[in-house]
Amino acid sequence: MLVVFGAVVAGYLMEHGNLKVLIQPAELVISGGAAVGTVLIANPLHIVKAIAGGIGGVFGGAKYGKASYLETLKMMYELFGRARKEGLMALETDSDAPDKSPIFSKYPKFLKDHHALAFVCDTIRMAAGGGVEPFDVDQMMELDMEVHHHESGQPIAAISTMADSLPGLGIVARC
Repeated sequence: MLVVFGAVVAGYLMEHGNLKVLIQPAELVISGGAAVGTVLIANPLHIVKAIAGGIGGVFGGAKYGKASYLETLKMMYELFGRARKEGLMALETDSDAPDKSPIFSKYPKFLKDHHALAFVCDTIRMAAGGGVEPFDVDQMMELDMEVHHHESGQPIAAISTMADSLPGLGIVARC
């Protein structure tokens, strides 16, 4: 952001522009208010909440990194090892109450990630419940990931739509 603003200001000053001309609070209120208003009108409350929650994530660090991937792989290794030794049905108690599970409780970061936790527990339940072929479990996992991907992309699409409308709102603010 600093590079963008710096380049605009530097280029404007190189052309001997007056910086006071760029600062137009009324135009910012009109454009910004109209943009926020259109987001509020055009989207359901859960998407607006996801947008608000995601703003902090933009300025924070990455949610997932090497350490979280390694931790998840270790946890999955323990789960699969237990399933190999005690049978797949032994994981049913872990998936039904993950907060009380001896394996999941070793990994508090994973327990806090409700999307990943629900995905793993649902998959364990499907596999342990029997009656579902491995190919069908694979298809259900793929569908679950597609649904999650679609849901997580909705706030981004809403912001993108708003950004696409900003030039038009800027023209209206200038009039």
